[in-house]
Amino acid sequence: MKKIVLAALLYIAILQFKDSVILFRASLLFGFLVSVWNEKFTLKDRLISYLLMIAAPIAALLIISYIHDIELTYKPILAWPGVLLLSAALGIGYIKLRMKRELKVSLFLSFLLLLVVPFFKKFNEGTYACLAMICYITAGLYVLNANKDKPLLAITYLFTPYFLVHLVDAIFGKNYTGFIIVLLPLIISIGLLLILIYRRYKKPLKLSFKTVISFILLLALIWPLQENYAAWIYSFNNPRTNDTFQFQLVNVDGETLNSSEKKVNVFLFTSAYCGNCYKEYPYFSELAAKYSIDSSVAFYATFIKFRDKDTTFYKELVKNNYSFNWTMASESETVYSELKMEGVPSLLILTDENKILYHGYCHPRPWIFVNSPERLISNYLD
Repeated sequence: MKKIVLAALLYIAILQFKDSVILFRASLLFGFLVSVWNEKFTLKDRLISYLLMIAAPIAALLIISYIHDIELTYKPILAWPGVLLLSAALGIGYIKLRMKRELKVSLFLSFLLLLVVPFFKKFNEGTYACLAMICYITAGLYVLNANKDKPLLAITYLFTPYFLVHLVDAIFGKNYTGFIIVLLPLIISIGLLLILIYRRYKKPLKLSFKTVISFILLLALIWPLQENYAAWIYSFNNPRTNDTFQFQLVNVDGETLNSSEKKVNVFLFTSAYCGNCYKEYPYFSELAAKYSIDSSVAFYATFIKFRDKDTTFYKELVKNNYSFNWTMASESETVYSELKMEGVPSLLILTDENKILYHGYCHPRPWIFVNSPERLISNYLD
């Protein structure tokens, strides 16, 4: 019971972040731990522990709302008992599967990484990717070593929650394309998990050097594979290719420009409310630098203004020294609406005849080959 009280206190501390993504992952970890610890309890003690778990976070929410003077809605209060019911159901599943300690550790590491890895996003994209990869490689090697008789089952336990949580994120974020991207790996993961659970009772799977090497290679490739898969999915959401589109730009000096000044014009749409845009600027700048000696191609970071105060933010952005040109779209909201953007950053490639070569998902990174901007530009120029 002491462990449950301590876990509840830690969960209350995490509530201070007031970040829905972090809270959801913390709830999964907390629910998993309690469901495992409850296995040894009597039915009476188990009910008491769940009552404590329901009461503690709700009390914490009330305290936080009072301290920060914010209105408390019913959603977080109702959501938490839902999480506990889910964890109780999972706990029954763990008991039925007769999971050994090593396999439970795989699930614990999975939920723990889901909670920890989002904090790495405070760094730049490269650092975030490396730290996340190192964490998952370390966890993967650990569970492989600890589960030598059932390595694939342990690895699947490690990664299935990852796909499941990101699927939930896409649903709550109303991100239809993101939902499709995560759904396929989740189905494969759950299917593999069911097969491995069945085989566990038929014939144990032995760990081999080939298994370890394959796992490491898969992790090394998962980042570019995921980016290319996402680009492929988003490419279906590109209905305006081969249409014509024209709009006006305003450069940093206040001069009005036409959107088809050069033979090929590449626009990276950004805004004041786009954290991911910062990750795209370096790659977009590298791409622009490659064509710096080609007078027929121009690159623009095109700011979309939604409010008057966004102009102040734009003036700070243009101070950054990149290889592309900073511009602002005249009648920004009209441009955003007519291009049917799902959000920013978004990429648009126009010809001098205002013909759209590409519009949609922004991926100027060199390791993404699906609808590669460099390939599209080269094909047109050739």
